Amino acid sequence: MSVHRISKFISSKISRELSLPSDKQEIIEYGTIGLISELLSMFSILVTALIFNMVFEAAIITFCSAFLRKYSGGAHCSSPLRCALLGAVVVPVLVLLGRLVGTLDFVTLIAIIVFINLICITIFSIYSPVDSPSKPIKNIHKRKILRLKAVTLSVVLFLTSALLLYLNFGQVSALITMGMSNQALTLTKPGHVGIKFFDKLLSIVNI
Repeated sequence: MSVHRISKFISSKISRELSLPSDKQEIIEYGTIGLISELLSMFSILVTALIFNMVFEAAIITFCSAFLRKYSGGAHCSSPLRCALLGAVVVPVLVLLGRLVGTLDFVTLIAIIVFINLICITIFSIYSPVDSPSKPIKNIHKRKILRLKAVTLSVVLFLTSALLLYLNFGQVSALITMGMSNQALTLTKPGHVGIKFFDKLLSIVNI
């Protein structure tokens, strides 16, 4: 049974029990799809992280990306399963990059982290929020609020990263930066192209 069918079943059951109108059922169904998708994605990342012994590092990247995505939106695959598989592939790669960056000398590490973070903040300020074609955000005020929250959170993460760097936690600082860059990339055209390519690749093998 697909995620959409499960969500439809759950929303239908809740609506019947509470005697809710059809528009409320649609809201519940959409929310359920989002929740199941997030859980599926986190589970797939957790499994991969356990296999490669990188749970803590993967958690940092995943949560940073997830918090930003709540306000910034971003491109995604055509199904929750494909999104989960994408996360299972991308996050371990970002962990390896974070480990590599974290081993650089202090001056180089500062330069890279500041440079990447400033680019990410700029991307969030320009492109946020990137909404779903099926659920577009038409309210201009809401779009401004989401953009402001995305930029504010990215600045907070940047300052946190800088503080950790100052306290000699370069590895963690690099991982936070990887999480930010991962989410920022999903707002850009190259990110959209890459995700569409991955999605098409999975469709070829019937996943």
